[in-house]
Amino acid sequence: IGFGLKPQYALYNAEDTKNFFDVLIAAYLLNPLKSDYEIEDVANEYLGQMMPDFKEKFGKDSVRSLFENKNDELISYMAKQAVVCFDAYEILKEKLSEEGMLTLFEEIEMPLSLVLYEMEKNGVIVQKEALNAYSEELKKQIDVLVASIYEKAGMEFNINSPKQLGEVLFEKMGIPGGKKTKTGYSTAVDVLEKLQADYPIISEILQYRTLAKLNSTYAEGLVNHIEDDNKIHTNFNQTITATGRISSTEPNLQNIPMRMEMGRLIRKVFVPSFRSSLSNNHSSSTSKKVHNASIFISLGTPFPISHLHIAERDT
Repeated sequence: IGFGLKPQYALYNAEDTKNFFDVLIAAYLLNPLKSDYEIEDVANEYLGQMMPDFKEKFGKDSVRSLFENKNDELISYMAKQAVVCFDAYEILKEKLSEEGMLTLFEEIEMPLSLVLYEMEKNGVIVQKEALNAYSEELKKQIDVLVASIYEKAGMEFNINSPKQLGEVLFEKMGIPGGKKTKTGYSTAVDVLEKLQADYPIISEILQYRTLAKLNSTYAEGLVNHIEDDNKIHTNFNQTITATGRISSTEPNLQNIPMRMEMGRLIRKVFVPSFRSSLSNNHSSSTSKKVHNASIFISLGTPFPISHLHIAERDT
């Protein structure tokens, strides 16, 4: 019994989840609309106990620092967390049963947490050199846009500063449609998109923003997450979204853009750890099996993963 057990599976060499009960997942199933669950929430909602959260009690100190400087307080707090999990176990299990979700919890969600742990541990190979080359290409395109924007504006300024950008567009250049706020003109996307058809500089500013975000968030950003095994080991979260969709953090891999070619190129730097013909042979029997299995899992089909059979049918 524990809270957020996924990182702990390595300690137990877990091969299945029959003897595990994750209080976090149970609480999430009972109230998926809650965006963030902490152990203090479980103590309050299910045990009627008020418990200070970790940051409230210890501030921004790291766990290592607390072990060195506030060892007794930390151990006491962690013991309290363990007691909350133990006391909440029967209550949560009973509520899951009452809501008809105990089977879902035991045979879908808990096994899924182990699958996600394995996915995190295995990681995904990223071609670092290709990512660096992609970043350099983005920088070249950004430099071209910056030069063109400066030329059209008749001056150099900080394109990333909403205040300076607003003054250049709506005061110096006299472009109509500016919405002035207490802090200056609004340069939000919805404002600029209405003007881009008539003013090339605005179209270029929007392009600049897109490419700059691609570079900082994905090209340069992803490089910083590549570990010594040439892989990115993201965190997969199953208790964040109300719809049950899996999300990823550190880094976020779910929002890599697809609408523009430069965005699609980012995805090509992620490669499998083994050779596979699946991506090139969608008509193969194996491809159809995997495709259909993916559909079953994504729809959250209410039957045990251990009983999941891969359907063979024409697609």
